Amino acid sequence: MVALSKKILILTFLPAIIFIIYTLSFYHTMLLWDHFDILFYVEKYYQGTLTLLDTFQPHGSHFHTVGYWFMLANLILSKGNLLYDAIGNIIFTLIAFGFLYIQIKETASQLNNYKFLHFFLPIAAFTLFSLDQASNLVWGWQIAVFINILGTILVIINLSRTKLTLSNMILAIIGVFIAFYTFTTGLALWPIGLTLICLHQNLPITKKYNYIIIWLVCGIAIISHFYLAIISQSFSVSTLNLFQIIKYLGHFTLLYIGSPIVRFANDLAPLFTILGLSIFGWFICSFRKQPKIITIALPYIAFILYGLGTAILTAFGRMEYGPNQALISRYISFANFFWLGIFGLIIISILVKKQNQSQHTHKILIGLLTIILSLKLINSIQVSKKNAFISYKYRTLEKLIVEQYPTMSEQNLSTLYWHMEKLQNGLKFLAEKRLNLFRHLPEPEDQTLIQQ
Repeated sequence: MVALSKKILILTFLPAIIFIIYTLSFYHTMLLWDHFDILFYVEKYYQGTLTLLDTFQPHGSHFHTVGYWFMLANLILSKGNLLYDAIGNIIFTLIAFGFLYIQIKETASQLNNYKFLHFFLPIAAFTLFSLDQASNLVWGWQIAVFINILGTILVIINLSRTKLTLSNMILAIIGVFIAFYTFTTGLALWPIGLTLICLHQNLPITKKYNYIIIWLVCGIAIISHFYLAIISQSFSVSTLNLFQIIKYLGHFTLLYIGSPIVRFANDLAPLFTILGLSIFGWFICSFRKQPKIITIALPYIAFILYGLGTAILTAFGRMEYGPNQALISRYISFANFFWLGIFGLIIISILVKKQNQSQHTHKILIGLLTIILSLKLINSIQVSKKNAFISYKYRTLEKLIVEQYPTMSEQNLSTLYWHMEKLQNGLKFLAEKRLNLFRHLPEPEDQTLIQQ
């Protein structure tokens, strides 16, 4: 067991503590936006017609299946106290960080340099618990994001183990399942996982072939289910030609990847994406003749590729909205994986002594790391401050709705959900069942109020 200094422990746990305090302080206490869509399943539950297969229905271009399981359980068991969704966000992220710690410790062991653990662990905590994810943290519907994060880390960490066992394969398959059945971005894990298995250095050839076959079968099953589910829905077909699509994908990706660093200065996002890609390219070129270092760095390279994969998949799913859609802060949780990988490569580069790598190069890397982390801190402050204000706004509106229901003006209600008729029906159902914002109201002696 490697002893961590008090300073390292403080720098590691402080982001997690702030993450927890912020989430519990500013989580949305009532259903908002897409969260109203889950009432379809809650109504089926009360009617006694809900089945497990119902939760495998796509929501737009995503499956939210695993997220549905937790949100439904909360709405039914706690009568819609969204505090438990917020706690779920925290728990899933803490578990994900626990698995990430295992990988960081193993990387330090492979490098035979435990400074990697001391330097990278606080940076990993700062990235995974960053408050620029605030729009996801405070919204119970986005519990699916943090389940996806856990699934992603399960896949990459388990397939990167020095000794890849059947237990690791099972955990990786569970990881890709929960990642995909929360967001379609999980599809990017399939080729990444396959590559990690193929490149594994310590697998007997027979076992490697068996694992490849298992992974291929799981991947084909997931992709087939996705294809069959999506073609049954109607989507607008893009009128862009191939060149325009490539240009759009490039623009979207540049904004998407740069957003976790400089969302507060949108014009700089492409510049920082290019900087990150340049660091990635420099690392590969610099260590191309040291395959051992490249092998050690594979999990961090996988994080980078997953971040890029989520950008491309999200770009396809949001094509109708244009490239600026990439700057929505809810995507930061996924794009953070790119930077988690970049930070890992930078620390490895600094610690690995190379004859042809000057002290000047080390200073440049340390300077770049300091600048990027400082900007990310500013980003986190800006995004978290904005979402704290939004949370206060909706908590105030919630009190007004409870006091005035069912006579609330449509103007006030319009910010809760895009479809007014569905919103009115949803509020009526919540009032009838005394769920969520109405759960503290006494059961009415008659049904006059809720029938209006």
